[in-house]
Amino acid sequence: MLDVLFSFRGRVARLQYFCTSTCIGLVFGAVLAAVLLVMRQQDTKDFFTVLIALGILCGPPLLWVSYSLQAARIRDMGFKPKPILLGVISLNIFVFFVALLFSGSAAVSAFSTIAKIANFTLNASLLFCPSDYRFTWTSPDTDEPQRREPPVAPRHRVTTTDVPRPQVNGARPAFGRRGMEGQ
Repeated sequence: MLDVLFSFRGRVARLQYFCTSTCIGLVFGAVLAAVLLVMRQQDTKDFFTVLIALGILCGPPLLWVSYSLQAARIRDMGFKPKPILLGVISLNIFVFFVALLFSGSAAVSAFSTIAKIANFTLNASLLFCPSDYRFTWTSPDTDEPQRREPPVAPRHRVTTTDVPRPQVNGARPAFGRRGMEGQ
């Protein structure tokens, strides 16, 4: 299962995806709760500084694991994960920059709504679409299934004839000396 969490390969069924996503959310939620409890006990006033540091430390592993798990689930559904994930990620990045550049405009709310619908559709399909086991491969290095070419019939057949072997004094030659009787 760890291979699926870190390698963008393999396949994950619906129940495995749900349970693993829930466990990952609980682990990162526990880390966040522990940091907040420590901050409360020490009366730390730099709340946003700590949250930014926590986001920098925990954000990349969380994104890596979640996208890897999503790729395995998308592959299990029978689709190629690369174009789907790149499309959703690029849409979210585009909406972020639109919100950053044009804050307060109607375009921000329209693009934000489109991104929310796309993310909801992806997550709902990951949870509820059934698996498609059309492929005969489990964990390839590429997204394409490896197709086997049918064996090619040989054009020339080699036939052997039963030729009596010469024997020296009625015994077979020693190993490694066969065929070298006269030398």
